This record gives sequence, structure tokens and C-alpha cells, in this order.
Amino acid sequence: MEQPHPWNILKGNKKVLNLIKRNFWFCEKGTKDTLYKTLVRPKLEYAPEVWDPHYLCDVKKLESVQRTAARFCKGDYSYKSS
Repeated sequence: MEQPHPWNILKGNKKVLNLIKRNFWFCEKGTKDTLYKTLVRPKLEYAPEVWDPHYLCDVKKLESVQRTAARFCKGDYSYKSS
């Protein structure tokens, strides 16, 4: 069985995260956190292609998805937040 490319997994998760951001922007932090932990995080945690990336660009894409989710869940979009 052929393994999916990490970019396809990350792209799909980014689409789901953007859907959550678009439709649940008004919810409380706890609800946003639950949505992320239910819909996005399991796909990132259980995809071995994502957890062991061979290229630096794959690592940066993974961190980008996680950073976007963290800022959304916390509601902190300031430039200085990490």
C-alpha cells in the first residue's frame, strides 16, 4: 500500500482548520480547542509520514498548521506571540 505524501496530509488538515476558523470564529476558546483536538490533531498525530519528515520544508509546513491552530484556539493573533 502506497503511503500518502506528507503535503497531502498537511493540506487536508489545513483545509479542515480553515473550515473550523471560518465557521466557528465566534465560539469560546474551549469549543475551538475541542474542535481542533477532534478534527485536526488526530490526523497529525497518527500519520507517520508527518511525524518523521525527511525535508525541512515538510517540518515547516507541519509547524505552520500547528501554529495556526494554536493562535486560533487561543484567539491571539498578535505578531509577538509564538
